[in-house]
Amino acid sequence: MTVSERARSIRAIVLPKDGPIVQITAAEALRASGLFASRCELRTSEELQWEPGVFLVCAEEGKAEQLARELGGPLPPHSALLWLGPNGSGMLLARAPHLIMAACRYLLDLADHPAEELERAKVLTPTLPNLRPLFDYFLTQTWRTARGFDAETYVRLYAELGYSHLEVNGLASPYPLEMGHPDEVYPRFYSYCPALDQFVDSRLNRGIYPRDYLRNNLALLRRNAELAVKYGLKPGLLVFEPRSVPETLFERYPMLRGARVDHPFRSMRPRFNLALSHPAVRQHYRELIQNLIREVPSLAYIQVWSNDSGAGFEHTHSLYVGRNGGAYLIREWKTHEEIARTAARNIADFLRLLRDAAREINPEFRVVLRPESFDNEREYLWPEFSDGLDVEGASILEAPKRLEYRHPHVPECNEVLMTVHHVRLFPEEKQRKEQLEARGSAAHFTISLGQGFQFEPLIGVPCPWIVAEKLRSLRGIDAKWVAIQGGTAPPSLAPWWINNEVLRAFQFEPELSTEEVVRRTAERWVGVRHAPALVEAWRLTDHAVRWYPNPNFLYSTFGAVWYRLFVRPLVPNIEALPEEERAYYEAHSCNPPHNPQRVDLARDVLFVLTTQDRCERSLPIFDNECLPALQKAIDLLRAELARTEAAGEAQKVLQDQLDRIRALRCWFRTVRNCAAWVAGVHGYLSTTDPAAKSRYRTLVRQMMLDEMENVSDLLDLWNHSGSEWMAVSELGETMFIYDRNFPRHLEAKLRLMAAHLEDEPYIDPDYMWKKSAPEELMREP
Repeated sequence: MTVSERARSIRAIVLPKDGPIVQITAAEALRASGLFASRCELRTSEELQWEPGVFLVCAEEGKAEQLARELGGPLPPHSALLWLGPNGSGMLLARAPHLIMAACRYLLDLADHPAEELERAKVLTPTLPNLRPLFDYFLTQTWRTARGFDAETYVRLYAELGYSHLEVNGLASPYPLEMGHPDEVYPRFYSYCPALDQFVDSRLNRGIYPRDYLRNNLALLRRNAELAVKYGLKPGLLVFEPRSVPETLFERYPMLRGARVDHPFRSMRPRFNLALSHPAVRQHYRELIQNLIREVPSLAYIQVWSNDSGAGFEHTHSLYVGRNGGAYLIREWKTHEEIARTAARNIADFLRLLRDAAREINPEFRVVLRPESFDNEREYLWPEFSDGLDVEGASILEAPKRLEYRHPHVPECNEVLMTVHHVRLFPEEKQRKEQLEARGSAAHFTISLGQGFQFEPLIGVPCPWIVAEKLRSLRGIDAKWVAIQGGTAPPSLAPWWINNEVLRAFQFEPELSTEEVVRRTAERWVGVRHAPALVEAWRLTDHAVRWYPNPNFLYSTFGAVWYRLFVRPLVPNIEALPEEERAYYEAHSCNPPHNPQRVDLARDVLFVLTTQDRCERSLPIFDNECLPALQKAIDLLRAELARTEAAGEAQKVLQDQLDRIRALRCWFRTVRNCAAWVAGVHGYLSTTDPAAKSRYRTLVRQMMLDEMENVSDLLDLWNHSGSEWMAVSELGETMFIYDRNFPRHLEAKLRLMAAHLEDEPYIDPDYMWKKSAPEELMREP
C-alpha cells in the first residue's frame, strides 16, 4: 500500500482553534492536493485527539510537542513531524510555524512511496534553522516588475524549501521618488533596499514625501508581510541606512545635515543624510521604526547595508567622498584612531537605537549589519555586536584573510565572495561565529545559489553540484543563520530549477548524496527513461559554471545588465558610433555622460575593472572548458527530444532546461567576447609591433564575428522559446532589467556591428575630460 492509498481513508483534517495562520494554509493545501478522501472535511477543535480517519495539523509549539509525546517521542525544537498510522489517522506537527509547509510538501512528495515509511514518525529538522533571502530580486528588489511573476506561489516555495524569514520591503513603482540632474544616473540607485522613510514618516520629516507615495509603498510591504505570515515565515527588512534625505528637509532644519553619502562620479549634486548623534535625528529614527512595526507588527528583523547607494555612516573611512559628517560627532584635527573609534561607536549606537525601539513592540526583533564596508573601524565596532545585533556577509573575517578565498579552478581570481564560486569556508569563520554567539549575537552567512547577482539577467541556471558543495561547507561550520543572495527562481518563471531541489534535500535529508538528489529529481520530473540525459546535461552545465573564469567581476554580476552587455555593440572603436546610434542602450545604462566605460569595456568611473592580461588568459578557459561543455549539454538535450517519444511533462521539462542552457551559453559567449574586446583593443593600442598589432586586430575581428553569431542565436531563442529564461519587465526597461524591446535592441546591435566590422581599434584617453567640460575651456585662450 502506498502513502496516497492509505491517505484516502482520511475524512477530516483537524487543527487548533487558535494558532498560526499557516496551519490553515497547510490544511487547505493538503485538502486541495487530492491526497486525502475526496470530500475531506476541514475543521477546528479545542482538543486535538488522533483517531481513525482524522489527520491533525498543528504548528503551535506547546501543543505540537505534547502530541508528539503522546505518539511516543519528543519533538526537538525547530523540527516538524509526519506520521500516517495504519488505521487512517495521521499528524503533521511543527514546533516552528515556518516548517509546516515544508513538511506538507514532503508528505505530498511521498505519495507514491510505501505507506510503511510513515508508520514510524518522520522527524524533519532543517540543517539551516534560520534561512532567508537577501536582496530578493523578484519580490522586493530590481526585478520586481518582471512579467509572469506570481508573488504567492513564490512565497509558498520559500516555505516549502525550509526558509524561515522573508524580505518584504520594496517600492510600489519601478522608479524611486529621488530627484536629480537630467544627466545623472544616481537616482536609480534608490530603486532598491528602500529606507524606512519610504514607508512611514516621523514628526521630523512629515510632508517631505507625498502621503500617497508612502501609502502605496507601505501597502506593498504589508501585502508581502501578510504572505509571509500566511506561509509561516517571519517578515523583515533590507534597507540602505542611514540614507540621504531630500534637500527640502534641510531647508527646514539646516543644522541637522550629516554626511555626504553620494558617489561623486555617478551623481551630479551632493546628497546628505542626517546627523545621527543629534537627539532630534535619533528620535526621528525611533519614530520611523516604531511607526512601521505598528503598521506591520509581524516584522522580525531589519538588515542594514550602508556606505553605498546613497547611504553611509558619518566619518567612516569608506564613504565615497572620504571621511566626513555633521557638526556634532567629532571635532576636527583628531587622529585616525580617534575618528575610527568615534565612527564605530556611532554605528553601534544607531543599531542599538533600532533594536531597542523595535523591541518595545517585538521583544525578539533583531538588527543585522553587513560590516565589510567598515574594515577600518572593525577593531572598535566588532565588540559592539551582542544581544540581537548581528553581522552578515559571505565571510565575517578581517579583510586580509577574507581576500584569501579563491576561485576553485582559477586560483589567481579572488573575487568570489557572494558568487557560486565561493564553495568553501575557512575554519576561522566558525571561530568568529562562536565568539558572536557567546555574546548573544549571530553570524548570517551569505551564499549564492546562482540566481540573481550572478549571470544576470538569466533565471534558473542549473549548477547543482557546486551549490551542494557550498551548502556542505555551511554545515561544516555549524552555520545557524544563512542568507541566500538574490533569493530564488520563481516557480511561475522557472518551475524546474534543480538548485532548489538540492537546497531542499540538504535542509531535510543532508546525508543524501548530491548524485542521489539529482537522479531522484530528474526521474520525478521526466521519468526513468529520460532522467540520465537530463542529469548529464546538468553535470555538463555545472562543469561550465565551475570553470567560468570571471574575467571581469562587475560583468559577471549585476554589471552585465547595468552596462547592457547583451545588447551593446562590441565594436573596435565604440566612439565611432554616433551618440544617436548608441542611445538605445545608453538610455538605461549606468553611465553618466563622462564615464570612460562608454568607450572602454575595461573601465568604470575610476575603476580598472580588468586587465588585458587577465582577459587574454580567460579566453582558452572559455573556449576549452565552458563553451564546449554547454554545447554538449545542448546537443544532448536536443537529441533526447528528437529521438524519444518524450511528451507531456517530460517534454516540457527537457525543452525548458534546453532553453536555459542555451541562454547561459549565449551569456558566456557575450562575457567571453567582452574579455576578447579588452584583450584585443587594449593589446592593439599597447604595442607598436606590426605583427602584434595584426594579431590583436584579428582577435577583435574574430570576436565580432562570433558575437554576431551569438546574437543571432539569442534572437532565435527569444523568438521561439516558450520558457521565461531571463527577467523581462512588464512595465518598462530600467537600469536593472530589460523589457519587450530586447529583440529590437539585439537587431540594432547586429546592424551596428556589421557596419563597423573593419574599424580600427581606438579608445580616446581623454574621453572623461572632454565629456565633462567644453574642450575650449581646457586650452589656453
